[in-house]
Amino acid sequence: MPRRSNVQVLSVQQLQAEIARRVAALPRMIEQRDRLNAEIAALQTLVNNAPTAGKKPGRKTAGRKRGRRGSYAQTADQFVLALLKGKSLTTADLTAAWKKAGRGGKVDNVLTKLAKAGQVKRAKVSGGQGSNYSLA
Repeated sequence: MPRRSNVQVLSVQQLQAEIARRVAALPRMIEQRDRLNAEIAALQTLVNNAPTAGKKPGRKTAGRKRGRRGSYAQTADQFVLALLKGKSLTTADLTAAWKKAGRGGKVDNVLTKLAKAGQVKRAKVSGGQGSNYSLA
């Protein structure tokens, strides 16, 4: 059997001492881990049970207002038909009246619906964009 030098023996002894030191520190580290886990759990319950100041849980709206359906005396169809009673208007005129009345969305949807139903006649504007609408 080969003889070990003092350096090798010293190195083995140092490694054994380091292992013993780390093994002795394990209970303290486990205790610290358990204490930190308990603190994290307590903080999570605080966050989960915090009052929401009247807000309903769910999707956040990041500072923007949610759309709400408007309530008007006339339906959209009635509004457009009343505008067209006895005259012919362009898409731009109808859009301006729609916005002035404070209605959301676009008048184009209603115009397409009325044109398909045959309640309104659509005629191209010569030399320009849009259409002329009149009662059928």
